[in-house]
Amino acid sequence: MTPDDIKMLDCIKKKLGFDPTDRKELHKALDEYYGSIGSEKDQDLSSDLAIDDKPSIWSKLSLEESEWLHKNHLVAF
Repeated sequence: MTPDDIKMLDCIKKKLGFDPTDRKELHKALDEYYGSIGSEKDQDLSSDLAIDDKPSIWSKLSLEESEWLHKNHLVAF
């Protein structure tokens, strides 16, 4: 990674509050933000609708930052 890449990733980490390149951190952040999708309490329709009402966790990023993550394949799904 170049110094500019490191700066970009650091900025993204600060905005999101987690490291999107770390699979465990990413899944923990998604579970905390959206709730545990696989749990029984989230199986009913009202829970699904509540999840749909939340803005995307990625909406904190600018278009440039989102595209940079995508282009560099850095999101650890």
